[in-house]
Amino acid sequence: HGDYIAMEKEGVDLIPLKSSLEEIYDDSVGQIAKYHVPKYKLLVECFEKIYGVKPRYFSRAPGRVNMIGEHIDYCGYAVLPAAIEQDMIIAFVESSEAFIEINNVMEGSYKPLKFPLDKDIKFVEKKEERWINYFLAAFRHIAQRKSPELKKGYKVLVSSTVPIDAGLSSSAAFSVSSTLVPLFVYGFRDKYPRSEMVQHIVNYERSVGVNCGGMDQTISIFAESGTAKLIEFNPIKAYTVQIPSKAALVIANSMTAVPKLATAGTRYNKRVVECRLGLTLLCLKHGLIKHPSERKFATFYELQKSLGFTFAQMLDLVKKYIKKEPFTVEEINKEFGCPILDIVKDIQNHEIVLSSNTEYFLYNRAYHVFGEAERVYQFRDCCAKGEYPGQLEELGKLMNASHGSCRDLYDCSSPELEILTKLCRDSGAYGSRLTGAGWGGCTISLIPFDKVPIFLSAIEPFYTAGVNPKLMPNEELSKYLFATKPGSGATLFDSSKYSWQSHLSLIHI
Repeated sequence: HGDYIAMEKEGVDLIPLKSSLEEIYDDSVGQIAKYHVPKYKLLVECFEKIYGVKPRYFSRAPGRVNMIGEHIDYCGYAVLPAAIEQDMIIAFVESSEAFIEINNVMEGSYKPLKFPLDKDIKFVEKKEERWINYFLAAFRHIAQRKSPELKKGYKVLVSSTVPIDAGLSSSAAFSVSSTLVPLFVYGFRDKYPRSEMVQHIVNYERSVGVNCGGMDQTISIFAESGTAKLIEFNPIKAYTVQIPSKAALVIANSMTAVPKLATAGTRYNKRVVECRLGLTLLCLKHGLIKHPSERKFATFYELQKSLGFTFAQMLDLVKKYIKKEPFTVEEINKEFGCPILDIVKDIQNHEIVLSSNTEYFLYNRAYHVFGEAERVYQFRDCCAKGEYPGQLEELGKLMNASHGSCRDLYDCSSPELEILTKLCRDSGAYGSRLTGAGWGGCTISLIPFDKVPIFLSAIEPFYTAGVNPKLMPNEELSKYLFATKPGSGATLFDSSKYSWQSHLSLIHI
């Protein structure tokens, strides 16, 4: 990877503190005045209305779109995401009171909450309030790990332009932006490297209830404007990948929500369990272990690295040792020589997976992982060649192959995603695929930059046509269908010296 720049450079591995929006957002076509200043204006106005004071500081973290590399980060393999311009923003002020006060700009959907400064603060159990556990996990981590003197609290107001439950990682954006607040309030910004922060955020997101792999948090923290990142794990490293200048990325929301916590037992977390079972079976059949309890490898990546096999050889291994049909629990117990519980008991939230399922698809999951991992590097290599005729078509084929594997082998598509990706390809996209965990959420399409307006018009009927259109009256289509550029990573923003007046009448702070 000599041609790629690792992000863990000495001296630049801290969360940046910016003093202007121009340092955070691209403004090549006036986006700051048109999109970003109004959302900060609304946030400041709401904050002052609630707390009686204007905020000086803001933490913000972007959502992300995964170009390619779905469901392989928790198997140890590299992924290729980009941050999007849409972000989670938290305005905050320090408080002399020993409490954390949390409000949301969408106050009708999220009620105000107040918590004491307790290093061992408990998570909220009420289903409608569980969203706050990401925030509490961030506070608890900083309080316990960095051991600050908890003599001052803080008041926050949350705002987001990242669609919720849409596969654009609003949860990671919330976790990251929530971490930056106590990090700054308690004086640890210059003592906490970003590379260290990523793994800790992954760990406490898992404590909330989702076995995430690390991609979402890494790109939200390390993203650079205008580029995607090839992210490798163990250790976490991010390499710049230049997307062709003639390409545009269009995000289209299938309007099917993907509530991770509510479906973890039968979807996301089940795939983590199936990958563990597939890994263990390959090790047993290939003679690398004699009993599942040996746990020689933690991921498919570690197994492949130890064997020194190519991706093609790993796929042959899957075909040789794992049957294509699903395994029942009884078959797993017999094949492995021990109860399924013994194999997966160290996986977080395995109980809900085992209680919710009677069969497991080990062949399909393993075959997807090795095939998708290879496509990530093929995508990177294609971008690294420089721009050439047919490049976008080549990238599009890789994206389409990725979607087919997600649909047929990982079973994480949905009827809405199938309709939408077909419409996108029929409307001129070189490639269109689900992005994020799947089962709903969003698609990403690769199209020529000069065809964006025509393409958006062709996709609009998905939201507006029919007797029961997906778009509600007075809703803005741009919330669900939009072109985007790779955005910058997580930052803190000190607005005290920013010249809001440079944007004239759009904002008055």
